[in-house]
Amino acid sequence: MRVVQISDLHLSRSHSYFYDNWRIALDILREDPPDLTIVSGDVSFNGADSREDLAFAREQLEELPAPWVVIPGNHDVGDHPLSKKLDQPVNAERYGRWMELFGDDRFLREYLGFRIAGIATALMGSGLPREEEQWRWIRELLDPAAPPTMLVLHKPLFARSIDETEFNKSCVDPESRARLRLLLQRGAVPLVASAHVHVYKNVEADGIEFVWCPATSFVVSWEGKDVYGGVRRAGWIEYEIAVGGEARDGSASGSSISIVHRWIEPPLLVNYDLRNWFIHTGSTVSMPPRPLRG
Repeated sequence: MRVVQISDLHLSRSHSYFYDNWRIALDILREDPPDLTIVSGDVSFNGADSREDLAFAREQLEELPAPWVVIPGNHDVGDHPLSKKLDQPVNAERYGRWMELFGDDRFLREYLGFRIAGIATALMGSGLPREEEQWRWIRELLDPAAPPTMLVLHKPLFARSIDETEFNKSCVDPESRARLRLLLQRGAVPLVASAHVHVYKNVEADGIEFVWCPATSFVVSWEGKDVYGGVRRAGWIEYEIAVGGEARDGSASGSSISIVHRWIEPPLLVNYDLRNWFIHTGSTVSMPPRPLRG
């Protein structure tokens, strides 16, 4: 089974800075459609405050050439109440727009006794009623007797170490991290995929592989600063999942499930570096309008 994870598209009709990269990605995926495309959040430029951005992103995803699933990111529904960067805390109104347009905020797909599931990190620490509903769903999903599951998040579970306890706007909040970590430890989870930081990174913790998916939209270089390591280049991740046998490249794990991932960096994808803009403003959502032409 071939699965592609794309993320942080930041699409908008009124702020079309990253639309060209999206169309390039779409053309490449059409040439060789995967079995499943996972869109791991921040599909919109400023969907937290713009229904039009969310609707445009939803419209664009319909052009994907294969079955696709999606989870919301902070740019889509708002962020953790302690994250002051965008000053857009997740609330019922913002979340309601997402549910209206996308229908769900999580997904579950099964393949020969193996599962791929996506959850909404935007709910974690939000205090919304749906947060506890999601935790009940996760507990059932990661029951020790449940099949092996690849879990997909928008924000990474941790920034530098799974043992860290401080709040960091770039990852899941500490309380939710500890709660999810316990559930991961009791379940059969070989891999956790995330995004949000616009970085490709691959680490192991608690016997689980953690893969950070880069963005199709832009990068922020931050030369000379400690920004969690990884590679800051535009692209996406491709997974080859084999159950009870080998992956196409011949690799295999010691169990009956093999997940091999590749970082994809297409030659036509432009690495728009917003370092200078971030230094002066600290946010993409303050960028001036750039309407889509045609």
